[in-house]
Amino acid sequence: MEIRIETPKHGGNVDPLRIRISGTVFPGANTGAPRRLVAALGDAVVGETCLFTTRSSGDGGLAFDLLGMADAVFGRDDLAIEFRLELADGTRVDGPRVPVKFRAFDHRRQDFGHILLPRHTDVLHREHIYASGPPTAEPSPECVRLLHRYLGPAPQRVLDIGCGIGAYASPITEAGHTWHGVEVVPDHARVLESCGLPHTLTSGERLPFGDGEWDCAVAIEVLEHAADPDAFLAEAARVAPRLLVSVPNIEVLPYLHRWQVVPWHLLEADHKNFFTRWSLAAALRKHFARAEVLTYGEMHLRTPEGDPLHLHLFAIAEQ
Repeated sequence: MEIRIETPKHGGNVDPLRIRISGTVFPGANTGAPRRLVAALGDAVVGETCLFTTRSSGDGGLAFDLLGMADAVFGRDDLAIEFRLELADGTRVDGPRVPVKFRAFDHRRQDFGHILLPRHTDVLHREHIYASGPPTAEPSPECVRLLHRYLGPAPQRVLDIGCGIGAYASPITEAGHTWHGVEVVPDHARVLESCGLPHTLTSGERLPFGDGEWDCAVAIEVLEHAADPDAFLAEAARVAPRLLVSVPNIEVLPYLHRWQVVPWHLLEADHKNFFTRWSLAAALRKHFARAEVLTYGEMHLRTPEGDPLHLHLFAIAEQ
């Protein structure tokens, strides 16, 4: 009886959450049929299979594949996966030990990481995946640079429409401008209150400000949530002659299709509007004389030709 392990390789890098194991059992002439193959780290079983298939090579080998998982071994490089085979007659055959290096990063710490917990065995539905997360607490450095560039010389009276919990208040005020936030979510307004940030809680149907009361309005990742984006832009144009807008960039989808990838931010449950540079510019030009659209937020993935892709559009609109 021989057990050959094809993956993982000796000394290979392994994700503890996805231990891909494959190999072949070669039964001996006088041994029983294999019943179960077990992969373990010491006393802890990390995976097992009872499924064996005859290899097409005709060499008598029985192939197996399984997907295992280990916990609390992230970053360990001193462990070996041990294999044992249980035969139909109850005999146990010890197989090889394969030393591996476990990767250090635990992907359960990422957004949606809870779906990697084995105890969650319920079938997930759309509302579990297309979810709405908390408001942004840290501003995007790239977006901040664009705001500083296009807000104009200080001091400007800046209205932050859909400001969340005020992530962009500090970088705008530190540049010498006056900042005021507008929110429709009471919980966000309470956070703004606790932080001492000037703000107005509104129903969202109409901004409670006079015509031209502000020098510039900003809407960072808000327009995609608006039930009526045209009405939203009309109100922004009424209260300020300039508007700076950031939205997710839907133009990346055709470029990412070959990898079957969708940026996770586009899975936001409350996203109602998806913009290209042309549709965003056209929407803005209904209410502003000029509109220019840029991109920011470079992705790690690139086009097949090596060109960069950007997650966000940034528009500058002026009356």
